[in-house]
Amino acid sequence: MYPHQAERLTELLDREKLEALIATTPENCAYVTGFRSMTQAVYRTRQFAVFARSGTALVVPAVEIAAIFASGARVDHVTCFGGFLSSYTESLGPVEEQIRSIADNKRSPTPGAAVAAALELLGVRSGSVGLDEAFLTYPVWQHVTKSLAGITVVPGWSHLLGARRVKSPYEIECLERALQIAEESANVVIQALKPGVTEREAATIYEAEVVKRGGSPYGVIVAMGEGTSVPTPYPTDRALRRGDLVRLDVGCAWKGYN
Repeated sequence: MYPHQAERLTELLDREKLEALIATTPENCAYVTGFRSMTQAVYRTRQFAVFARSGTALVVPAVEIAAIFASGARVDHVTCFGGFLSSYTESLGPVEEQIRSIADNKRSPTPGAAVAAALELLGVRSGSVGLDEAFLTYPVWQHVTKSLAGITVVPGWSHLLGARRVKSPYEIECLERALQIAEESANVVIQALKPGVTEREAATIYEAEVVKRGGSPYGVIVAMGEGTSVPTPYPTDRALRRGDLVRLDVGCAWKGYN
């Protein structure tokens, strides 16, 4: 976590009289810890990133433990929940020992119990915490809040959004680079347009150019002819004809900033 982010979140805790914030959406979890979960993005698994004045913690399915260390995310504590079969060699390095220690000693049967364990490690045992409700179903919200005995839980999504709204110089640089990549890639598409090129082919060119420049395509719309009137269409096999209007509505992510 960068100093700007820690300052923003600490100010938020003080202003709202909270002891901790618990993020759940991919964007908020990445903001709090720097970790981006593949299983959360693909399988919509539960993940919690906790920020308190004493530090940070990640609460993840057991399958994610190794990914946290591989990503280089810096957090003070990791707890996990659920089952995942792992095997280890007889001689382990320090990182492998940490992974096994978390899997063996900091595993809880449920997400709520794992969140409670993370708050305990951060010294949060009472008071109010803000829980990001944006990625939780109502039953999961109830489960987590019931697991936090002695702690008052309030909605926290709007607080995290407010913290993220003010960007640091580093974040602004990331946004500028994302815009630059999007513009350069869109220009390549424009140069490639000719009768017979389909929306799907043009979108594929854009995506390839973004990846070539180190970015990730985000929300790519290439529409031609009558398709340009549709607000949010997927690219189709419609081919470009002379006189068609072409609409590029494209995005790019650079280091998580879109």
